[in-house]
Amino acid sequence: MLLAATETYYLGCGRESNRAEDSKYVEINGYLWGSCVKVKDKSCSYIHIEKFGPSISSWKRMNSYISNERSPWLMNSIVKRRSPHMKFLGEFHTHPYKSVSDVKSAKGWEFSNEDLRKWWPESKDSKDSVWKLYDLEFPLWLVLAVAPQQKVYGSSGAKPITAQANIWRFDIGELRFWIHAEVGRRDEEGKLRFKENTWLNLYAPFTNYARDRLEVSS
Repeated sequence: MLLAATETYYLGCGRESNRAEDSKYVEINGYLWGSCVKVKDKSCSYIHIEKFGPSISSWKRMNSYISNERSPWLMNSIVKRRSPHMKFLGEFHTHPYKSVSDVKSAKGWEFSNEDLRKWWPESKDSKDSVWKLYDLEFPLWLVLAVAPQQKVYGSSGAKPITAQANIWRFDIGELRFWIHAEVGRRDEEGKLRFKENTWLNLYAPFTNYARDRLEVSS
């Protein structure tokens, strides 16, 4: 996910266009596979992400993307055959920003209203592929905000920025990332909500060194 997010942030999606917004701060989306296990007393579930597949056929633009609804079905048909122990878990996408201050100002680690309208039409008959493919009741949604820092300071690991610990922040080179996890559910009226008490366990034992920058140019 980090590789896909970083490549599209700096290099765009590789599609020729005369519009600047099609090649700068491009969002990318994709889908998640792994396992979901309920504990015996059913008080909670553990979701383990094992595989991510970027959606190559999505329409990618600055600050937006349009999913190809056939993409997750096609990828899932491969995963079922090659990794039958894995289940389709949900969807991932990025929120790229020009600067860290822009992320903080917009709370860019949050899901946007456009995200919610896209995934959660007010109908039990939603045509969204994620809801139809996910057969364990509650799909997982991840958003990864990314922005460059002007100065790179030394840091280690990842840090939660919420008491609930479902949003974490970490640095790689000059890029700062915020990853936010939520689990969706439908209420009694068929409207869509986030489940309460989603906790993200992000074990990231790496060190980011001061003044270390990524190699973007050849």
